[in-house]
Amino acid sequence: MRLDYRTQRAAGRALAVGAIVLLAGAVLAPGAHAQVRQRYSPARPTVSPYLNLLRENRSPVPNYYSLVRPQLQQFQFEQETQQIQLLQNQELTQLRTNLLRTQEAAGPATGSSSWFQQPSSRSQFQNTSRYYSRAGGGR
Repeated sequence: MRLDYRTQRAAGRALAVGAIVLLAGAVLAPGAHAQVRQRYSPARPTVSPYLNLLRENRSPVPNYYSLVRPQLQQFQFEQETQQIQLLQNQELTQLRTNLLRTQEAAGPATGSSSWFQQPSSRSQFQNTSRYYSRAGGGR
């Protein structure tokens, strides 16, 4: 079945319009950002570590010392680490606030003619003229 010229032309236009719409949608659509999920960490263990006391054990060390106690120590360590991290974040926020207040109170920097912004005419960085008088750089 052969299509006539008008039908082919209309189909070509529809295809072109569809391609333009898709291209415009891809260009104008907001960028997809990666979703960062934090790992789930419950406030307390979801299962009691003492259930490990009921496990069958063929080692000479009792389950309390080999399974339960290390799990409890790990949980306590994680709690302490979270507390320390929270305190450090609070201290950093306080230090940043104090720094901004100090900078605002001091006013704008007036270092345009300071000694540290003046270039040196006797730069010694990578100056090899003392060692290689012909092949070295330097001034």
